[in-house]
Amino acid sequence: MPGLAGAMDRRNAVAEAVGVGVHQAAIGRYWFAGTRGKDAVVFDAFDGLTLKDGFDLDWVRRRMQRSWKTRGDTGFWQFDRQEYDVQYVLPDRFLGMV
Repeated sequence: MPGLAGAMDRRNAVAEAVGVGVHQAAIGRYWFAGTRGKDAVVFDAFDGLTLKDGFDLDWVRRRMQRSWKTRGDTGFWQFDRQEYDVQYVLPDRFLGMV
């Protein structure tokens, strides 16, 4: 299966192969098919975000780095997931990659 849903399904298979469940392995809320609901809802929500030019995400990386921590005793690491009301236009150098 191509696309984002296919990538998520491949990640599901890896997590299953190593014997962990959704709460130990998931990053965000979208990884496991059983918890992600309708894909269209996720993508429709993008329409409500402010579109911003430029691609300077240093401020986001700093917040991620400050919140970096172990996820219990699972061997995984995580950062606090933030919700932002903007989406960025990818620079031309990314054209053709997605």
